[in-house]
Amino acid sequence: MCQTLDILGKVPWQINNKVLDTIEYVWSIGGGLGEIPKRYNARTVTAEMIKEASFAEKLKLLKEHQHNSEAHSLRCSFLLTLKIAQSFRKCAALYFPHNCDFRGRVYPITPHMNHMGADLNRGMLMFSEGKRIGEDGLWWLKVHLANKWGKDKLPLHERAKFSESMVDVIHRVAQDPANNLEWLQAESPWQALACAFELSEALKLENPADYVGRLHVHVDGSCNGMQHYAAFGRDSQGGR
Repeated sequence: MCQTLDILGKVPWQINNKVLDTIEYVWSIGGGLGEIPKRYNARTVTAEMIKEASFAEKLKLLKEHQHNSEAHSLRCSFLLTLKIAQSFRKCAALYFPHNCDFRGRVYPITPHMNHMGADLNRGMLMFSEGKRIGEDGLWWLKVHLANKWGKDKLPLHERAKFSESMVDVIHRVAQDPANNLEWLQAESPWQALACAFELSEALKLENPADYVGRLHVHVDGSCNGMQHYAAFGRDSQGGR
């Protein structure tokens, strides 16, 4: 297991500066898009306001005060992530130490920035070392975009076709994400945006399979519970 953790910890990553630039732009205009919280509360609810209000109004103010407190917490968490990304945006390689829990599942130790975090975290990271994607990799990029758009229940070939039907949108979003906001319709908008950047560059080539990609594509396992049961029972047939 220690050797496995060493292998994972040696994978070099980079900040995806195109996505980071878009995040900084959204924050500069007040936030509130994607997972980015609003930069300011609509108003500040004070103790005096609550004290002087009627019973019905007091309940509304208490709820608004709670919402403001939650928004403040989200802003603090977002700003920590943003600061880390900005600090490492020029680094050629980042490395994430990993930990193994009691179930045998492996996770990065760093809490505010890692490739297994929320959509914002995943969208801001890419591999430091690029590789030619080939025809297979191009197909998986299309599947990945459909997954991030919320089409992950479709058969795989239909997911690829969904992305192929959006080529114009992909190029438009990649060219100017600030003024072409279709990517915000995706279920995971920041990962969808990162994939649009990558897929657009690939599709511009005469042979898209020659594109050197750095995007990490997440693939869900199937029947994971049965895999554990098969492992416990040393059931080779069930494992297959």
